[in-house]
Amino acid sequence: MIVGDIALVVALVTFSLCEEYYQFFLSLGLLGGFAAACIWTTTLVTTGHWFSKHPGIATAPVTTSGPIGGICFPVLFDALVPRMGFGWTVRIIALICLIMSIVALALMRTRLPASGKIKWNTNWKIFTEKEFGLTVIAVSWIESSFLVPLAYITPYALSINMSSSTAYLLLPIMNAAQIPGRLIPGLLADRWGRFNVIILCSLLCAISVLVLWMFATTEAAVIAFAIIFGFLSATASSLAPVCISQLCTTEDYGSECGTAYLYLSPAVLAGNPIAGQLITFSNQPNGTSASDYRSLILTCRLTYLCSALFFMLARIIGGGTSIKKKY
Repeated sequence: MIVGDIALVVALVTFSLCEEYYQFFLSLGLLGGFAAACIWTTTLVTTGHWFSKHPGIATAPVTTSGPIGGICFPVLFDALVPRMGFGWTVRIIALICLIMSIVALALMRTRLPASGKIKWNTNWKIFTEKEFGLTVIAVSWIESSFLVPLAYITPYALSINMSSSTAYLLLPIMNAAQIPGRLIPGLLADRWGRFNVIILCSLLCAISVLVLWMFATTEAAVIAFAIIFGFLSATASSLAPVCISQLCTTEDYGSECGTAYLYLSPAVLAGNPIAGQLITFSNQPNGTSASDYRSLILTCRLTYLCSALFFMLARIIGGGTSIKKKY
């Protein structure tokens, strides 16, 4: 956690000084990605060690930090850049992150002592245990799907001639919808079963992408999609790690969660570039027409269906075929 916090601040400060593309890649791409992975994994695992009985509702408030930041930082960035310039705006954000990191480190406590050794056999669990392997595949599908609308909802809105001021608010709107979208499913997951809830939300995401996004040609329709999808898709961050925790002991949660995200990270990395290529393959000038996004939208819907399928298979292996069973 400390390493991740330091790396995050250093990444932002160096990012504010970048002038060449490779510098942006090294600072925010590599170092920033490393920092985010350290912070994200350790906070989830630390929470999971304290709350093993109701991990859904315990993890949900922790994951709301993402959408809260997704609301505040874009608005702060847009407000400060015209006044202070890009460099000082990013440095102010780095200072805010430093202060919040210090507060987090002062408040966080670990329950279980560090084992002092690495369990290398955990790395092969994805190949030896069907339920764990299917769950990791399912999480890789849902994580890669989740990021596509976040990245492309704004250019899509601009392609249907939505005003730029409204289009650039869609991401904060989507993040705002994710706050209840992470809390409510987390509460329901502890009552109905974590796999049951994430399967339901994956199917509803596929429906919302196909029905709402595909035919969203007005400002109201795009905003409605941003709200509904933001709420439903939040389970990718709040329930996916909880499903992984259900398949291991509390003591092994840290190593197995890290292993799972190590295996699924290439799929998450490839999601948005592949989506961008789907726009490039259209016959129209890239991204200038709503029809350019049709292949992207259909593929996003398909990946959500794949996610639901693999979660279903994992649930059947672990909990049987009864839809009434809490699992």
